[in-house]
Amino acid sequence: MQTASYNLQTVVEISSRFITLVEPIEHYIQEQQNKNTLSKTRRDVTLLSEFLKQKKETREVKETDHHELNKYLCEFFKVQNEN
Repeated sequence: MQTASYNLQTVVEISSRFITLVEPIEHYIQEQQNKNTLSKTRRDVTLLSEFLKQKKETREVKETDHHELNKYLCEFFKVQNEN
């Protein structure tokens, strides 16, 4: 019987380590986002947009056909790696 109480105690200890979220999970995720990552992502998207404008591409990235976008991205990464 001692083993059973030990297992119950272990379960209680493990479960007490975890918190219960009171607010929506989306709010928690938003708080956890790294601000530097967000800033870098915005900068990279801006660079890509400038690159596409230079290529005379007038569509938004999300509106560009995925085959064309793949070609642009390959060229964009090649240019970025050379710099």
